[in-house]
Amino acid sequence: MINFSLNFPPKIDFGWGAATYLPKHVNNFGKRALLFVGSHSLAESGTENNIFDALKSEDIDFEREEITSEPSVELIDALAGKYRGSDFDVFVGIGGGSVLDATKAVAAMCAQDDDTANYLDYGQASGPGKMLKPAQVPIIAMPSNVCTGSEATNTAALVHRGEAGYKGYLKEYSLMPKVALIDPSLTITLTQEDFLFNIIDSFSSMLEAFVSKGSNIFTDSLMLEGLSMLQTILMGMLSGTEMKKETFEQLAYASLMAGIASSNSATTIHQNLAFAISGIYDIPHAKLMATLLYPATLVNMRKVQMFDAQGEATAKYSMFGSAMSGMDYAFEKHHVLLRAASETLLSMRDDHQIPSLEALGVQKADFYKIASATRQEGNPIELAETEIMDILDLAW
Repeated sequence: MINFSLNFPPKIDFGWGAATYLPKHVNNFGKRALLFVGSHSLAESGTENNIFDALKSEDIDFEREEITSEPSVELIDALAGKYRGSDFDVFVGIGGGSVLDATKAVAAMCAQDDDTANYLDYGQASGPGKMLKPAQVPIIAMPSNVCTGSEATNTAALVHRGEAGYKGYLKEYSLMPKVALIDPSLTITLTQEDFLFNIIDSFSSMLEAFVSKGSNIFTDSLMLEGLSMLQTILMGMLSGTEMKKETFEQLAYASLMAGIASSNSATTIHQNLAFAISGIYDIPHAKLMATLLYPATLVNMRKVQMFDAQGEATAKYSMFGSAMSGMDYAFEKHHVLLRAASETLLSMRDDHQIPSLEALGVQKADFYKIASATRQEGNPIELAETEIMDILDLAW
């Protein structure tokens, strides 16, 4: 029997030049918009002003709020306090994942009457946070990078740093954008380094969604296609292949797929380790995901092969190895395909010179704290704390 449920944005507009549709979508909700922006490249290229001019031409009244870093609970508390009770008809996020997460988080907290930290679902000693009341202001999400598809999720990732720091999610169905407006042309100003880490972040999210306990038959079919697409693009980057219009479109599409997968699956040890590290260190999430991809996958594959050799997780990691290597999948080839999966990720790490945790500034003295704070409900197999420490050692 096949059972699954799916969360999608009600409206997805995808295509080169789709940003020009923004006034039309805003008009569907009203004439007052609060814009969250954060990409300096959009401002420098003139794209941001073009968007503003298009809104003005439709007599849309808007205010602008700039998001300059990964959103924290302190920032969201301040912004929610500023805009709670305002008369905006729609919130619009234009930028990277941090901007879109901030947009959703402010929408969420404008509907609450206490602090953001009380609602985070991760890292709290007392367990999951309080249940959110639904957001009252609709959200339009317009990404300007190719990452993990925040435009297609009903979550907002926030960080709470300090001695007992952690990173967690606000999650509520009403945080799913009413419109995901995806224009691949907005990503052409990204640097080569941004592209690399964002691509690997999307790759990581797809693999995570494919093997997690929360996966389903629908997302599985998307993920292997997306992983193969991204592998081809990464190989092209190594050979110096010029980024073409089609490549930007593929990357934006892959990011959307990663978001859909994230909304309809679960996180594994890989992303949850990145969250635990983010509670202590101010390191870009995409870089952490790239650094942890090989060691987290290797430790997971070793354990599923040892303790669940005929299980679904072993089969899925083997299917991943098949997709990456081009070898046909067969049950009797599991050992070979798992090795192919490992070799693919090791080559990706070495060929693209992915930094180690040491290079990113993570201290070994914090490993125990990180391992202790790492959840693994969605991981395909339960890891011992020593095995989580092994991941950190391999990444260091």
